[in-house]
Amino acid sequence: METATFVPVSHVKKRAETIVRLHQEKFRELLPGAEVVHIGSTAIDEGFTKGDVDILVRVSAVFFSEARSRLSRWYPRNVGSMSNHLFCAFETDRYELPLGIQLAVKGSEFDIFEQVTEALRSNEELRTRYDALKRKHEGGSMEEYRSEKAEFLYEVVQSTVPLLNLSPSSQTLNYKCLQGPDYLTAEDVVCKTTSEWSELLTDLEAKAQAHKKDRVLLVTKTADLVERDWLEQRGYRLRAETVKYFFDLANLQDEDFPFQWDESKRIVSEVESVWAEILGQTNTSASVVSAKRQVKNLQSELGEAYTKSLCVVKEGDEALGLLLPHEEPSRLQQGRLFYFGLLPQYRGKGMAATVHRYGLHLLRERFGADYYIGSTEVKNLPMRTVFQKNGCLLLGTEQLYEKWL
Repeated sequence: METATFVPVSHVKKRAETIVRLHQEKFRELLPGAEVVHIGSTAIDEGFTKGDVDILVRVSAVFFSEARSRLSRWYPRNVGSMSNHLFCAFETDRYELPLGIQLAVKGSEFDIFEQVTEALRSNEELRTRYDALKRKHEGGSMEEYRSEKAEFLYEVVQSTVPLLNLSPSSQTLNYKCLQGPDYLTAEDVVCKTTSEWSELLTDLEAKAQAHKKDRVLLVTKTADLVERDWLEQRGYRLRAETVKYFFDLANLQDEDFPFQWDESKRIVSEVESVWAEILGQTNTSASVVSAKRQVKNLQSELGEAYTKSLCVVKEGDEALGLLLPHEEPSRLQQGRLFYFGLLPQYRGKGMAATVHRYGLHLLRERFGADYYIGSTEVKNLPMRTVFQKNGCLLLGTEQLYEKWL
């Protein structure tokens, strides 16, 4: 018999909030447009909890099937919960606290979890009754607790939810800004109207000028042909179209690699040398300058800790290529490869997918990343094949715009 035990919310609150924040950022990539909300007992400051954490993932009816498919790839289904065309539940024990994920169509009859949580948060009498129910079942049957809990929450839904006013929040200016030596980059840009574009670009360009940057870069997945024309009128030029991929690092299989992580004292100069050879011939000034500029860009984005990300991949004493793994700034446990490339003599030999997979292991084991985001240009078919071979999920396409100030 499973026993019901409870602890004060304060004992697990910080850990629960960290897990929620991780998934808010993670699902921003995996499930674009989804709302991720902390629900359940750990979302309330007072009371008792079983010690698990729950999140609501709210999506449109059009996106529900795709969202369910994507979550099913990385998280086990909660087989004890109902599942239909409007709702599906997942669960996992891979984090510091057990995690439950409730996927629901926005506005459907199953989109009630946030309202119930808000009712408990704002109504002391309901919280008192809920805590009394938990104390009653402490050390008893979990099945009996869940049965009485279901009856209590049904009462909350019937009597309180219709009275709540949960109108949508107003649009706020929000994008991720990264700093390079002579540029600022705006990522995670989603704008629906030209007025929103105008507000964002004005803000971005003001930041760039204040920091004495020569140009701004804009990464967006939403610009249609009309918006592209509007961006061009503002001085932005389409520089590249990229595809974006996702991989949940918990799904990596244990594997032995023949490669070594080179941490020699001369690593910066060696990285520049290998990078120049990857880009062209070592004796051409253009390749050398480009390699040095790329290392400088990495340092600007990651700060002085950038040297921890410098990896010349070697088999024995032989350099094969470069891996530059890092945790994305301002993104909790999101792993990235700033650069990945093989020397010319090792291309076309079936090594790329293995070296890339080695990079994924480094992200998980050395940087503590929970998931990986990768991208490449649409026309880079060899790299897209690597993503596919290693089981990465295609999220969609993005455009990179550039404007010189």
